[in-house]
Amino acid sequence: MNENLIEAKPRHRLLVANDIPGFSRRDEAAKIAVRQALYTITQNACEAAGVRWRAIRHEDRGDGIFMILNSAGLETLLTPLLRETLAGIRRHNRSVIDPQHELQLRMALNDGYVHQDPYGVTGEAVNLLFRLLEAETFKRQLKESTADFGLIISDSVYRTATGYRLIDSKDFTATCVDVKETRTHAWTYIPSGS
Repeated sequence: MNENLIEAKPRHRLLVANDIPGFSRRDEAAKIAVRQALYTITQNACEAAGVRWRAIRHEDRGDGIFMILNSAGLETLLTPLLRETLAGIRRHNRSVIDPQHELQLRMALNDGYVHQDPYGVTGEAVNLLFRLLEAETFKRQLKESTADFGLIISDSVYRTATGYRLIDSKDFTATCVDVKETRTHAWTYIPSGS
């Protein structure tokens, strides 16, 4: 056996990443305010969906959060978590006076096998998650809609969720993803009335 090989221990996980568009264009006080709002909304949404925040492995991304969920299922993420996140964003935006403190959020959801080590997680599922989040077509859809929330999910998540009727396929739009070496299609949801 080659001693240089690291023993991989892949585990299937649900992966979520979110990002605040236009974060770097805000002044420092606004960045602090919207980061605090992002964490408050995300933690509250997880708890309301029955996913304990302390049980989630999460990594700060400056203008977003990367979350690895060990035990929550799609039925948790595609219903209560999204509903609570959207409600939290809308409550926050109604309460602020300064437009720089308003929150718009992009969220990506994928599932797959990842290798977890002391530094974090790695794997194709992680790469795809962040390619989805950065897809120009998704960014453009959200910007043109002026909505305060948008979700993009991988094709595998979409097929599973529609197959089990966790989501309504009419709410989602097929979207091309062409980021770095990744060329695939995914599905976006941008709720009306945002």
